[in-house]
Amino acid sequence: VGSEHGQSWTLNRPKARLRYGATNVARDYTVFTVEAFSVIRPGQTYAFRQYFISDAFEGMQGKASRWVNQTSQRFYSAGTRAGRDIFLCSCDNRTFGATLQECDNEKSVKVCAGSSTPGTGRKPLFAIQCGDISYVGSDPYSLAPWAENSSGYWKPYICASRPGLRPTWRLLGYFAEGACAVLSSARFGSEKCPSELPWAQSGPYDISVCYETWSWASLVPAVKDGQATTGGLGELMVPGWYEVWLCMRDHVCPMAAGRTAGPATMCFVFDEREKLFVPWDLAETLMIKGASA
Repeated sequence: VGSEHGQSWTLNRPKARLRYGATNVARDYTVFTVEAFSVIRPGQTYAFRQYFISDAFEGMQGKASRWVNQTSQRFYSAGTRAGRDIFLCSCDNRTFGATLQECDNEKSVKVCAGSSTPGTGRKPLFAIQCGDISYVGSDPYSLAPWAENSSGYWKPYICASRPGLRPTWRLLGYFAEGACAVLSSARFGSEKCPSELPWAQSGPYDISVCYETWSWASLVPAVKDGQATTGGLGELMVPGWYEVWLCMRDHVCPMAAGRTAGPATMCFVFDEREKLFVPWDLAETLMIKGASA
C-alpha cells in the first residue's frame, strides 16, 4: 500500500507527517494516515485530497508519481462559495420535500430556506430516520444512544429506539438554527398533500365502511392463491406513509357503494401510519395489470 499525500507542505505548521503501523488488540487494524497539523479557524473548511494506492511493491514509486498533481490541500472561508438556495416544502408539516426552485406541488408552501454551502449563521440541517421516528434539525445525535459504559460516546450508527436498526441520514443543506422547527418530527421524502392523493378522492367509497385491518401475514395465503395482488405505488408513493397497494378479488365494498351488482376486485392502499388499508378504486378502473379479474 502506498500513500499519495502530495507536496503542499507550506500550508502546514509544522510540516505534515506520514504515520504507519498497527494499533492495540482492542482496535485491530493497520494504520496508514497523514497528519497535516493544519490550523482550522472558526468558519473555515479544510479539504485534503489524497490517495492510497494498493499494488505490487515493485514499480510502486513510478505509479504513485503520476498521482502527485491530483492531490491538494485547501482552505475555504465562510462565503467563499455562494452555493445554491434550498427550499423545504410541505403542505401538512408531516412530510416534506426539498427543491432548488419552486415547490413541486402548488398546494405546498416553502417552510424554510437555506443554502447548499456553509455560511455565517447557518448550521447543517439533517433529516434522520429511525424506523417510524423522524428528526429534522442540527443535532446529529438526536436519535442516537449514549454508550452505557465508561467509554462515554455516542453511537450515531444505530437507533436508540431500536438498537438493531441503522438510521438513514440526509444532509439537507445549511439553514439558520430553528428556521425549520415546524418540521422537527416530519418525514423527508415527499411534499404530496394528502387531499390530492387519488385514494383520498375515492368518491363513493366511504373509508369508515370500506377500510380493512388485515395484517400482512394473514394476506400471504391470498396472494399465493391469486385472490390478492400487491405492488408498489411508484410515482404516487409517499415514503413512510403510502407505499404499497393491494387488490382483493370478490370484495363487497364496490357492491356496498353501489358501483357493482356483486362482489368485485377492490384495490386498497396501505396507510403505514394508521396501519390500515384505505379504499382506492376498482381494479378495472385503475387498470392495474394482473389485478382485475
